[in-house]
Amino acid sequence: MLSLLQWLNRPWEPLYILSLLRSPLFGVTVEGFLTIDQCLEEEISLASYIYEGLFLQDESLDEPLKSALTKLKEFYESWVPYTPQKSMNAYLYDLFTASGLKAMLLLQRNNIQLIKNVEKLIDVLAQFKTSSLDELLKQIKQLAVLSDKEGEAEVELAEGNMVHIMTVHASKGLEFPIVFLPDLAKGPRGDTGSIRFDKDVRLAVQYKKEIDLLKKPVEKSSPAFNAIKARSKDQAVEEAKRLFYVAVTRAKDYLVLSTVAKAANDSWYDMLLNAMEDNGFLQTYIEECLEVPEYEKWEDSGEEYQAPVLNEENLNQMSFSVSEIMTFINDPLKYFDKYIVKIEDHWLEEKTNQVQTGDNYDIVSGATLGTIVHRACELFDHGYELDEAKAEALAIIDDEIEKSRFEQAMEGLMNNYRQLEELNLGKAVENEWPFTVEIEGVQIIGEIDKIVEKNGLFHLIDLKTNKSKDLDKLTDYYSPQLYLYKMAFEKEYQQKVDCLSLFFMRAGKAGFRSVAFHPDVEKEMSEVIKAMANLKQNDAGKSEYINYYKKSKK
Repeated sequence: MLSLLQWLNRPWEPLYILSLLRSPLFGVTVEGFLTIDQCLEEEISLASYIYEGLFLQDESLDEPLKSALTKLKEFYESWVPYTPQKSMNAYLYDLFTASGLKAMLLLQRNNIQLIKNVEKLIDVLAQFKTSSLDELLKQIKQLAVLSDKEGEAEVELAEGNMVHIMTVHASKGLEFPIVFLPDLAKGPRGDTGSIRFDKDVRLAVQYKKEIDLLKKPVEKSSPAFNAIKARSKDQAVEEAKRLFYVAVTRAKDYLVLSTVAKAANDSWYDMLLNAMEDNGFLQTYIEECLEVPEYEKWEDSGEEYQAPVLNEENLNQMSFSVSEIMTFINDPLKYFDKYIVKIEDHWLEEKTNQVQTGDNYDIVSGATLGTIVHRACELFDHGYELDEAKAEALAIIDDEIEKSRFEQAMEGLMNNYRQLEELNLGKAVENEWPFTVEIEGVQIIGEIDKIVEKNGLFHLIDLKTNKSKDLDKLTDYYSPQLYLYKMAFEKEYQQKVDCLSLFFMRAGKAGFRSVAFHPDVEKEMSEVIKAMANLKQNDAGKSEYINYYKKSKK
């Protein structure tokens, strides 16, 4: 059910498409994924391949695979795009039935229990009182975090003579007079994953291939799969050792360990026995008790225990990125399509952001070029030589021909960046400075390219790789972004900003433009944030965004 909801929220993203196809609802195998990948042309996205029915023309796809893709194509036609719902409970039950998920679960073992589990999940989701699917999935993610890592949530420990029951993660940084650590003989949870990733080897898979229907499937795997699995196991054991250390060092006076006699491999008891064998002096600190002592019946004569209180502050706080706000300011309808409906950029724009690198008309991605140039500038400010900074930034490109194109495209930009030194702007104190600040009750997330300080005064600089002759127009366009940076910096640093500037790198020193301060602009930014929050909180549809757009143009 969660795979279905994640796909419905972002139906154009390959990760969620593959996750849904891999689910029992479609049952596509890893071999099926490899076949689809071979059929995909470079310029065709997976979503387009399915939604536009291009797969129907591929003879290399067998009928079961075509049937699964046809079914997903029908899902696109029936369920995409998702629109905010007045009754999320009714919508989810309808999705559960109409998608065929309920019928599929009826064919499984323990079918009634499986269906009841999904229905319980739907009831829980309906309690969130939101018609926004994006917000609903955020709530699910937060629930999962709290369930798996509840120890990392902030709690207020009740004082007094009482027992606190908590996970090892939750106990970090705390100490208690007596600590009980049970079930030491339990081994670490095994990893049964069939897909693994290693930064050196990259992707490795293990799967079962049916060669003869009368025999068991043959297990096959990538050459490096077992090596990666062994390495992951070693890392898990090391993590278990670190967690054991945290657990035993929470005790001030006494540590009580309980276990059965037979220890699983790599369990905490196994680690303890090995440590005692290697270091005989440990035995002098351990008093072994093979039987549980008998005590008189305990009677409660104190105050009623008050459970720890979960600190839920900011748990469900709304957030916007600076890019979202800029899109909303300039085109609320595009914001609705991109961030509310979740339509990918290449479906919204006929042309991608591309840059010519010279007379040979090689084309590179403008977005990727910007990322590489920003990284190179950051490294240069941190003391790298210019060539070293460029080489390090270009390391994200694997293809040598592609890397050569980007190197050519960034050559002039980096030489122009060095011209900033001639302007004597001051000392760089931050590069690519990330921030998350609260403005009008909303978390604003962004990153400032460059912060310099001179004589105690701070100057914010945003680097732009845009290709345009009308720099005045671009300066007006990006001014709201600089004001958002100013508001964030002043709130975080508790220091006033003295100057805001844009550096259009293609124009060299002539592309350095400062923005004059206007107090009303910050008020306008606050009003924009409040308007965005209000529209999202009320699950506004496209018509509300159109009305806002019309009002903003008056």
